[in-house]
Amino acid sequence: MEQHTIERGQSGPHLMLSWKQQKLQPVHVNFEDTPHIFTKRPSKLFKNYQLRYFTNFDKKELIGCGAFGNVYRGCMWGLKNPIINSKLIAVKVSHHNRGDIFKQWQAEIQFGSSLQHKNFIKILGHYRDEEKLYLVYEYMKRGHLGRCYQVLDWAEMIKIARGIALAVEYMHKLDPPLTNRDLKLNNILLDEDLNPKVSDFGMVTIDGVEDASVGTLGFVDEAVNQKSLATIKTDMHNVGVILLLLITKQPYMEKQILIGDRAMKQFKEGKECGIVVHETLKETGCNEERATLIIKTALQCLDFSDARPSIGQVVQILHDL
Repeated sequence: MEQHTIERGQSGPHLMLSWKQQKLQPVHVNFEDTPHIFTKRPSKLFKNYQLRYFTNFDKKELIGCGAFGNVYRGCMWGLKNPIINSKLIAVKVSHHNRGDIFKQWQAEIQFGSSLQHKNFIKILGHYRDEEKLYLVYEYMKRGHLGRCYQVLDWAEMIKIARGIALAVEYMHKLDPPLTNRDLKLNNILLDEDLNPKVSDFGMVTIDGVEDASVGTLGFVDEAVNQKSLATIKTDMHNVGVILLLLITKQPYMEKQILIGDRAMKQFKEGKECGIVVHETLKETGCNEERATLIIKTALQCLDFSDARPSIGQVVQILHDL
């Protein structure tokens, strides 16, 4: 039986929650191969001179960098009325155009153009030359969630969590279902009103497809490392990690121990698992009941068994808070 205890931590004005649960069993899921999804909204093919005009690839406008390449802020001017019709954009430029980078670029165009939902970043176009690959997106003023999750209040945090869950639900309800495989804080962008938009579709794949590619340390499901099989259950692991980070505001790794691994190890062993809810959330509306429900949901998402909830269940839980 599940047991819950709630007490105040001695090290500060935080909520301390802990519980015990029976030992969990490993998950065994079989999925059939399914055909690929086709693009519904073609991506615009830009020209090199247009991208240079929009950004000038100025180092002062460099707003991000990663394994794929650099991201520049730019302005796409309207032809009839440049001032009124201008639009801020983000242009991602690859380090090169070979191998996995090229495959990721293709996936970005295919899936980024197909996923039509308010909680996905809009891809506006693309370009390719002999050396590099280019992707054009709508600009997100607040940057990625990893930069600000530690200062969010309760209303902001739950709004973002709901938006992320809705985006994942959209992917999982497609026919065939899609799995993101790299859902993490840095891949969730925020607009001026803190509406979350999932970005980076380079690792998106059909549910149940075998692929040796894995996501990011701290978020990737260990089952993917063992079986090279990405499923919709894989995304639920990432959702669990994100919920833990949002409710605790802790770093995803501390003293070389991942937050999800630490919580699940104690959870599986039936030991008390104390998780501190950040004071900011407590002061702005996160009571003990809400905190308990979010942490329980996060740990169930990290479970290695069939007990992992569906994203639809998580959407409903977050909606009811």
